[in-house]
Amino acid sequence: MTDPHTEDDAMTPTIARSHRARLGVTVSLIMLGLIAAGCGTPTQPAAPPPAPQSSAEIIAGIDTGDALAVMVAAIETAYTWQPGPDPDSAAGFDRARGLLTERYRAQVGATASGLTAVPAGVWARWASAHASITATAVITPDDHPADTAQTRQRVVALRQRVNTVSGTEPDRDSAVYVTATATPGGWRVSLIAPR
Repeated sequence: MTDPHTEDDAMTPTIARSHRARLGVTVSLIMLGLIAAGCGTPTQPAAPPPAPQSSAEIIAGIDTGDALAVMVAAIETAYTWQPGPDPDSAAGFDRARGLLTERYRAQVGATASGLTAVPAGVWARWASAHASITATAVITPDDHPADTAQTRQRVVALRQRVNTVSGTEPDRDSAVYVTATATPGGWRVSLIAPR
């Protein structure tokens, strides 16, 4: 007669191998499913949506097919002034009009000088000193809303250099929120919001 414990012990390795084999197959299928679903792989940042198909124009040397280039050019143009020849800071906004949406131009209208905080006394002093204010704009790496096919939103660092016949004044640094919107003629700025 055989010992019952010996018989069970002899079967245990076969049963254990069978369970391990099923477990291995199950784990393999789960991993395969995760990989196929994109889980378990390094994440890549999502590429921005493509710009809309349009007949992008070249305005003042700026390719309106590039939303960020339009933003930078619009801010630099709107915030570059010649006090004296320019009656107020709205003159810069008027020069940037080709880079702005029609709707935004209509919204801002005559209040464009309100986009900047230049007291009348400072403007008059600059005019008498024959000052020129030159703007430089840089898109910052700040977080921003996700790009869509129709809009791009960015924070733009703005530096205005004030040059007079007698020298320079301290730079005027600020930040501006800017939105560009896709139009049939390419990207145009649809919002400038000084911080």
